[in-house]
Amino acid sequence: MTHFRLENFLLSSLAEDWMSLGDFLFFATRITPRVSTAADVAEVVRDLATRGLIELGGWSDDGRFEVWDVSVDEALHRIAHGFQGEAGYLNGDTGVPGRTEVFRANLTALGEERLSEPGDPYDNYGDPWSEVPHLRIAHTVPPWREADDRP
Repeated sequence: MTHFRLENFLLSSLAEDWMSLGDFLFFATRITPRVSTAADVAEVVRDLATRGLIELGGWSDDGRFEVWDVSVDEALHRIAHGFQGEAGYLNGDTGVPGRTEVFRANLTALGEERLSEPGDPYDNYGDPWSEVPHLRIAHTVPPWREADDRP
């Protein structure tokens, strides 16, 4: 099961735009650093997709996002081993996971519904990058809280 705080941030970001493996890694590295390898993050992707919160796909030849009509297991195989010329996180150098465009995730209607339950993660937990000037968000939110009473 995906850590609640990480799930909240991922779904919130997915509500803005499709996300790549590198985007998932970016959030996991800051929010759940003990489980932030590419393999760990692939399991987060598996969990969210299995629960119907996200759909997985890739770029078509004409530059549009296309949902893959395959099982979650097959989608995770593509993400790990590569697909249509894009490297997977298992078959490239150590920099591949952050750069690969092997897949993109998109928020589903169920994911939008799930996101409405906890609300805005920045209001809930603060800005994870509040101490990093070039990454902090533009609007005023509380500073990041490493740990609190919330799950």
